Amino acid sequence: MTSIHNPRTGVGTREDSDEPCVDISELGRRGWTRDLVKKLLGDPDRWDPVLHWKNYRGKRMYSLTRVERFECAVEFEVSLARRNLSASETEQIRIARARS
Repeated sequence: MTSIHNPRTGVGTREDSDEPCVDISELGRRGWTRDLVKKLLGDPDRWDPVLHWKNYRGKRMYSLTRVERFECAVEFEVSLARRNLSASETEQIRIARARS
């Protein structure tokens, strides 16, 4: 098991976890906003390395199990409804959530 340093908390997090995770881009396709991620999910479950020097912190990764648990919560559904998404946007979110 390897660990990498989380610069925000100063704690090492598992890099090679077997648990499936999603990144910020995938969360966006599933209907998450950055504010929702910060409010509901908080700190990432792990930080994956990236291949370019501009992002020295790494990629934030969130446990798929935890993400799905919050997607079933009323607060998440209410936030989606408040965004007044079009029918096609809502369908794209449903498809992204069904893929995982």
